[in-house]
Amino acid sequence: MSDALGNIRLALRTLGRNRTFATIAVLSLGVAIALNTTVYALIDAMVAPQLDVRQPEQVFFIKLYADGHRLTPRALDDAFRAGLHGYEGVTGFRRLGDHVTVEHGSHVHDASAVIVRPDFFAVAGIRPMAGRVFGPADEGSPVAIISDRLTAQLFPDGESPLGKAIDVDGRRQTIVGVVRWEPRFYLANYDLWILPTDSKAPLWPTLIRLRPGIAHSVVKTELSVISERLAISVGQPPGSMAILLGATPVRPFKTGPFHLALVASAIAILLVACANLANLQLARGLGRGSELALRSALGASRRRLTVTLMWENAVLAAGGLAVGLIFAAWSAHALRGLVPSQVANYVVAPRPSWGLVPVATLASVVALLAAGLWPAWRVAGVNPNALLRNRAGTGAHRHHRRLYAALIVVQIALALPLLSGAALLARSAWRLENTTYVIQHYIGFNPAPIIVSQVKLSGTPGVRVRLDSLAYSLGERLRGIRGVSAAAVATSAAPEGKAVTIVDADGRSREIPAPMWNAGVVTTSYLRTLGRTLSAGKSFSGGLESEAQVIVDEPTARFL
Repeated sequence: MSDALGNIRLALRTLGRNRTFATIAVLSLGVAIALNTTVYALIDAMVAPQLDVRQPEQVFFIKLYADGHRLTPRALDDAFRAGLHGYEGVTGFRRLGDHVTVEHGSHVHDASAVIVRPDFFAVAGIRPMAGRVFGPADEGSPVAIISDRLTAQLFPDGESPLGKAIDVDGRRQTIVGVVRWEPRFYLANYDLWILPTDSKAPLWPTLIRLRPGIAHSVVKTELSVISERLAISVGQPPGSMAILLGATPVRPFKTGPFHLALVASAIAILLVACANLANLQLARGLGRGSELALRSALGASRRRLTVTLMWENAVLAAGGLAVGLIFAAWSAHALRGLVPSQVANYVVAPRPSWGLVPVATLASVVALLAAGLWPAWRVAGVNPNALLRNRAGTGAHRHHRRLYAALIVVQIALALPLLSGAALLARSAWRLENTTYVIQHYIGFNPAPIIVSQVKLSGTPGVRVRLDSLAYSLGERLRGIRGVSAAAVATSAAPEGKAVTIVDADGRSREIPAPMWNAGVVTTSYLRTLGRTLSAGKSFSGGLESEAQVIVDEPTARFL
């Protein structure tokens, strides 16, 4: 123990005489360690997210397949209470969209919003960061809960949003709570939660929380029994209604090339820092020729000199570890406000935790071994007579010049791909933020004046409707609305079979396998409504959609 303390004091005195070198070494190691620790925290936040949610694995979606005109949400709620025994609660919610306008004073922002029942947060298990969640007494009240992300946008001065009034699409709402924005949990991946104000449009039950220990098969069986009973109660044949247990709202993590590139970049930066420090250590060690020669003349072995130099490197690594932990904690806080929702599937902002300490320590140990052990062994093995004779210059040692050159080559080889990747990433980020560039080079049309809505059809037994005639009449009625210049109807359709048959001009046919393709059945004004232009050929002819015509995109044309 006394030897270790003596070595530490000696290392501190030695490094204190060259504070510039020590500062550069500690900062370079600290930045590299912080980057590796932050990347680990990012990946860890995706694989095992720390959610402010009570038992998220017990929450599931409910999917209802039935005729909504014959069934009411109240009847479905009553059926759940009477026939389900393996659940804690059922609630409902409905999305308002991603572009709800929220105003507070001079701050105006678009937000993703949902309408929820008062018991939504109790069933979802979402805990508030500040304030409270909705309760039964709030039903019908103009109250709202916002995310911490929207809080930072509406209240940039750091004032508390609780009790403040905001305008949501022109409607005044009072904030009663703040919830952490969680991109990995679908139910907390919004900025605004409000209660329904129109009792004539009740929310269907769409979310269920199971009791701990209840098997999914038990609940599925109970739901199937409820479906049969409800179908009979509304006069429908058995099997015409289905209530299914959907997936859990936790977003699954999928490793992609981006994540692998992120990890490789962090490791490469750590290696660059180690190579740089190793080069500095070699130059500094050989520059201390008189000191090393004197110690060797006094009987210090090569092993003893190596240990002494390694203690100096250990002090540098410890300093880099401290700086790295500070930078990593700061970056974790900063990333929570910088990661946009568009890349939430690929990058999840981490949280500072004690779990970062072992990772940072491992990175510092790797840096200590990579940047200290080999240079210390090489410096300690130099002939002391040569050092005294040459007074510690590197020019007299061709072997060491080759070592310097090799380390520099390694640094450049690692740094060039990093710089190229950073430049490409910056260019891609600029392109995605540049609306004009995205319109011209990615989607080919301006989506701003386009409104997209969905139409859900409910069939009546014994009544048949031609979808082409329905789509044509719907398009005509939409075009008759004031301010509408064009309108079209489209639906997805999977092509029949797994191949495409092409008939050439001479009548010969050939079949081409097409395992990956999809098709859309559209009205004739579809491309004109989107503002798309054709690279070749002509658009669909007018009138009723009765002719067998097809338009393909350029990749499909090249493939066929």
